[in-house]
Amino acid sequence: SQSAQAHALFLEICPEQHRAAVAQALTDNIQAKNASTSGFMGTMCLLQALSQNGKDDVAYALLMNRNLGGWIYLLEHCDATTFPENYDGSSSQNHAFLGSAPGLWLYKYLVGISPALPGYKKIRIRPYIPDALSYANAQIETLYGLVSASWEKTGDGIRLTVSVPANTTATVEYNGQTRELLSGQHTLMLS
Repeated sequence: SQSAQAHALFLEICPEQHRAAVAQALTDNIQAKNASTSGFMGTMCLLQALSQNGKDDVAYALLMNRNLGGWIYLLEHCDATTFPENYDGSSSQNHAFLGSAPGLWLYKYLVGISPALPGYKKIRIRPYIPDALSYANAQIETLYGLVSASWEKTGDGIRLTVSVPANTTATVEYNGQTRELLSGQHTLMLS
């Protein structure tokens, strides 16, 4: 099932030698069904499991899915302003634990803000930049202060702006390149 595969990957209980095969099986299942079938427990780790295993594009496509079983479907067809129990919107309408999965993915993978050390003492910025979007931004208040990141496609490439709080550092990872940043405001051009 999608849930079993996502859990095995996300919780890192899948042996390393099988991770690629399990990630591919999960991808194949999602693409064959064109939907999430993970249920509420699997939903919490589905998008992250995909991105942690090099399948950002699959996670993004699942997130943007306009068909039954997709999060955009809930907005467009069910007028959902909270996350319902069922994808068709036919049952109880407020299951916040399910709705946090897409929101978390947007921060952690689309914009790319995540802690590299507990409490964001060291920050990791690793954005996923899909063809269909021209910009994204997010910010999170940490124990050390506000961390923000935004990326925008320009005629020269991709402009990434990062704010790193005092007494912290950040690592920017994109296309196999790594840049270390000290605290302060930074603007980088990515290629």
